Amino acid sequence: MSDPDGPSGPSGPSGPSGPSSSDDEVPKLPRGRGMKLSTAELFRIVLTLAMLIAIIALARPCGNAVSNFVMGFGTGTDQPASKLPRPDNVEVVAPKPDAGMHYVEIGGDMTPEQREAAVKAEQQRARAAANGSAGRSAP
Repeated sequence: MSDPDGPSGPSGPSGPSGPSSSDDEVPKLPRGRGMKLSTAELFRIVLTLAMLIAIIALARPCGNAVSNFVMGFGTGTDQPASKLPRPDNVEVVAPKPDAGMHYVEIGGDMTPEQREAAVKAEQQRARAAANGSAGRSAP
């Protein structure tokens, strides 16, 4: 006949003596009581979240304001920004012939002696022009 409690009997699969000894060796995990945060830690967390929300909320208006401020320098005709040199508003002024300016071109292909000679020759020419103009201005 069959047993109404099953093949292992009324005491379960481990036998009449109760659970096996291997079940006693399994450690139980401790149960936590939740997160315990002090008031200062909660304040820091709330402050950090508020700062992040403020950064996200203010990013677009501040960016627009800075953009308008920077881009405002290039518009308008009576503003100082319109007087900045640009390729379309630069006027090249040629020196007047009677201004007494004389330029000596010193190229990269000149030797140091040639450069020195060109500088000395220009200095002598400038002194002669200054002496000549000073002599003319005297009555």
